[in-house]
Amino acid sequence: MQWGLVSCLDSYLSWLFGRMKYNLHSKSIDALRGIAASTVFFAHSDTSGLATNAWLSANKGFLGDFGVYVFFCLSGYLIWQSGSRLIGANQGLSRYVIHRFTRLVPLYLFNIFIITVLLGYIGSRWVPQYDFTIILRHLVFSQDLYPSVSRAINPVLWTLTHEVTYYILVPLILIVGIRSKTAILLASLVLYAVFLKAGWVGYLRFVEVFYAFAFGIYIAEANVKEQWVACVLAGAITAYALVGGSVIHPYAGRIAGIAFAMIIIALTKGKECSQTVSRLMTPLVFLGVISYSLYIWHYQIIYVVEYYYPFFNHHIPGWSKYGLVSGAILSALCVFVSWLSYRFIEKPSMTSMRVKLEKRFASVPVGAH
Repeated sequence: MQWGLVSCLDSYLSWLFGRMKYNLHSKSIDALRGIAASTVFFAHSDTSGLATNAWLSANKGFLGDFGVYVFFCLSGYLIWQSGSRLIGANQGLSRYVIHRFTRLVPLYLFNIFIITVLLGYIGSRWVPQYDFTIILRHLVFSQDLYPSVSRAINPVLWTLTHEVTYYILVPLILIVGIRSKTAILLASLVLYAVFLKAGWVGYLRFVEVFYAFAFGIYIAEANVKEQWVACVLAGAITAYALVGGSVIHPYAGRIAGIAFAMIIIALTKGKECSQTVSRLMTPLVFLGVISYSLYIWHYQIIYVVEYYYPFFNHHIPGWSKYGLVSGAILSALCVFVSWLSYRFIEKPSMTSMRVKLEKRFASVPVGAH
């Protein structure tokens, strides 16, 4: 009884004064996802003045690039770690494929189904244009390969072509034994420079984003000193891109996104935080947890709300007069739909579906190590 009371008191004091420790790194990763998804949302939400203001509208290009390249750098970091852990282990490649499939594909297919089959009945200002070939291109994740059809169904799906390309590239790199983070990063930058100089980027847009993944790989493999050097350089380049000339560099959002992701990863790696800090991070962490759903649905939700603009304007006081009203309602609607999507599509696919697939295709034989 005495130890029970002491334990309860300690838990209460820890809650009151924030003395309990939480994994700061994992929470920061989710917070980064939340920030990235939010910036992409606000980059797209300026249609008819929904969820925007003058500054957001003026900087939507920067915000969109920032969010997308944060996502790419994070993917580089996380998928490289996943591949390094699984590739080479018993049934590791099968488990890697299952993990990537259950993370990405079920919600992706459901999104395509809703847009191509049901969106016309729901009502939206966005009118998808597609045929059998375009749908097939999306089903095999080739929508942003040349010639691109990535805007035909859902304009944000272009990134998933490159995400899947990177998913495929990681095990290939690891299987052939390439582990040099510096070599991978330099190769990505040289490849982009060559394609840019020759005017070939439009034929293989992956080279335009591969270096963001490569920076994630670099941070994943770097020691503490290398992380700090990389982050200082990335921060300096970002500062120059933002204020070094008379106008902001056109790639400032991309550079800032990569630098921001790298710095947060480096600062939080292996760190813990108090319960107080953890609670303060909760909104961003929550957005990070539902970030894939938020990313994949937000564009369509914006245009559905736009379609029903007269209804909202008639029934909600201040809808057209105060941007805060329309912005708050649109944001809340996107978050709610994304939470439902996570709860009933994403989470089951990453838990029960993943377990079933692993038992069937990646079960480790008894006695295997």
